[in-house]
Amino acid sequence: MSETELVTTTEVHTGPHIPTLRGEPVFGFVTTTLLSMWIFMAILFTIVFFVNRSIRKGYFGRLRMFFQELISLMRSGFNSVLDNEDFARKNFFIIATVALFVIFANLFGLLLEVIGAFDPGITHYLRPITSDLSTTLVLALFTIGLAQFYHTRTKGTWLHFSGYICNFRGASIGARFGNMLFGWIHLISELSRILSLSFRLFGNIFAGIILISVITFLSAEFLHFPIFGPIPFFLYEIFVALFQGFIFTILMLVYFKESQEVHH
Repeated sequence: MSETELVTTTEVHTGPHIPTLRGEPVFGFVTTTLLSMWIFMAILFTIVFFVNRSIRKGYFGRLRMFFQELISLMRSGFNSVLDNEDFARKNFFIIATVALFVIFANLFGLLLEVIGAFDPGITHYLRPITSDLSTTLVLALFTIGLAQFYHTRTKGTWLHFSGYICNFRGASIGARFGNMLFGWIHLISELSRILSLSFRLFGNIFAGIILISVITFLSAEFLHFPIFGPIPFFLYEIFVALFQGFIFTILMLVYFKESQEVHH
């Protein structure tokens, strides 16, 4: 291959980094998403440790007031959606942990994109956590699985799961066949919820990193100050990160609320 052909081929393949649906391998079984997850969890646990220590020892009174107000706001929001204060109180920390994980994971992923705008090489090692379909699928499975567990506690294991497959109850033959068909449809809807939860979060975050990658590349090609180009999109993605965390939390609360309803 001549030098001219080599330059031409290189130029054709030069472009923005477009990630795959799953994390790219870094070394061994470690992928870009897994490495990002380890760093994110290390930072999160460190922050929680020092905040908890500071609050317990009476340092930073304003910080204590902030977290007290935040917890109070979250309790109020959970109660209003669940409409079951006792259930919301008993399961507050599980719900709050998932909600805060999704929100801060989205924001941490956006921070990685900001760093990647200055140093594109970081995209080969780190990647937004919720831009990996495997991560959002696990979150969706955990959420729906927990909702099913709450269903069994409310109705009983046999009564709940038999309602999906062999709900042959009713005053007439038509009603019995109708209830059985409805149970099958309900089973399909539960499976579709897993796909809906996982693909909604994944799709929005994944589209965001592609958008920022393309805008960053175009800015570097055509602007004298390439970092200024993606700034409006970074600001928009902050809104997307917070909004998607809010939507995931609301849907989780709705599914949990349904698990406390007993239909006769």
